[in-house]
Amino acid sequence: MIRNNKSTAARLASGVLAAVLMMTCAGCGAKEAASAADATPSTDAPAAPLNTGDEGNTGIADLPYYETVLGIDVDDYITLSDYKNWDIETTYDPTDESVLKAELPYYSYDILSDYLTDDDYITDRTVEDGDITILDYVGKKDGVAFDGGTAEGAILWIGSHTYIDGFEEGLVGATIDEQVDLNLTFPENYQAEELAGKAVVFEVIVRKIIKTESVSREVNKVAAQNELSNELADKLLGSVTLKTEFPVSLVTGYQQTAGNELDYRAQNTYGIDGDTFLQMYGTTRDAYVEEVAKQDLLMDSAVISIAKKEGLILDDAGFNAKVENFLAESSFPDLDTLLKYSGLSEEQLRVYFITEDVQAYLMGIYEPKVFGEE
Repeated sequence: MIRNNKSTAARLASGVLAAVLMMTCAGCGAKEAASAADATPSTDAPAAPLNTGDEGNTGIADLPYYETVLGIDVDDYITLSDYKNWDIETTYDPTDESVLKAELPYYSYDILSDYLTDDDYITDRTVEDGDITILDYVGKKDGVAFDGGTAEGAILWIGSHTYIDGFEEGLVGATIDEQVDLNLTFPENYQAEELAGKAVVFEVIVRKIIKTESVSREVNKVAAQNELSNELADKLLGSVTLKTEFPVSLVTGYQQTAGNELDYRAQNTYGIDGDTFLQMYGTTRDAYVEEVAKQDLLMDSAVISIAKKEGLILDDAGFNAKVENFLAESSFPDLDTLLKYSGLSEEQLRVYFITEDVQAYLMGIYEPKVFGEE
C-alpha cells in the first residue's frame, strides 16, 4: 500500500509493516473498521521494547504465508489509467505554526535530525522563547524519580505550553549542556493522581537548540508529503479497472491474510477478537475480508504494473541490497529474524520494497511545492 513518507525501518518498528497488506475498504462499516484496525497505537501509551529474539515472539509471526501478485502477470487482470498525468497539486506553507504544533509531538529527535544540517542548530546563545529544544530530564518527588517523568532527547517547543506551567518558562536563559533545576507543582487536576497538586523537581539539561523556522520547514514539508501520499493511494486505486477475475487461490490467500491480520491487530491493539471488533462497526468478517482483499489485490496489482513499466521490479540482487540497507538501519540481525518478527514471507517483503520504490517514483512526479512558488 502507498502510505506516508516515513522510513521502512520506522514503519516496521512501529508495527505498521506487519499490516502492510491491510487496506481501507469501501464497504459501509467495513471501511471504518479497516481504518481503526490499521491504526497506529496511541502515542500516549508507553513504548514497548522491540522484540527481535525467539522468546515470547508470537502472534503475527506465526501466521501462514500466502502467494502474492508477483506470481501472476498483473496486466492480464487489470488495466491502469495514465498515472503520470493525474490532476494533483499539493502545496504547503513552511511557516505554518498550526501544522508544526499538531505534528511535532509525533516526532522523535532521531527522525527529526535526519532532516537537519549543522546550519539549523543554534550554538552561540542561551534558550529563548520560541526556540525548539532537545532535552534530557528527570522528574523527582521527594528526591525519588517518578514514573513517566524521565526522558532523553525529548523535543520541546518553548512557548507551546506543552508541559506543566513553569517548565518551559524555566528554561528560558538556559545554557546548552548545563543542568537547570525546576521547582514546580503539578496542577490539582493532573491525570496522574499520585502527582496531582504535588511539588516536584525537574532536573533538565538542554542538549540542543534548533531554529524553529528550520523545524517548521521540514515538518510542514513532511505533512504535505503525507497528504500527497494519501491522495496518490486514492488516485492509484481509482485508476485500476479489473479485466478478469483474479485466480481463486490468490483471492483466498489475500482474504486469509486480511482475516489473520485483523485478528492479530484487534487483539494486540484493543484486546478483543476480530469478530467482536467488527461488530462495533456493524459489519461482518465475510464482508470485511472480501472488501479488504479486493482492494489489496487491486492496489498491489497496480503497483506491480507500474513497477514493470518503469523498471522498478526487484531482481535478487536488488532485493538483497534493499534487505542489507534495511538491516543496517534496524535492530534486526538478519533477514530470518526480520521475517519472523514481521510475519511476512520473503515474497511479501519483496512486494513491500517494490511498493516503496513505486511510491518514491510517483512522489517525484507530484512533489509538493511551497505555496506561491512556481
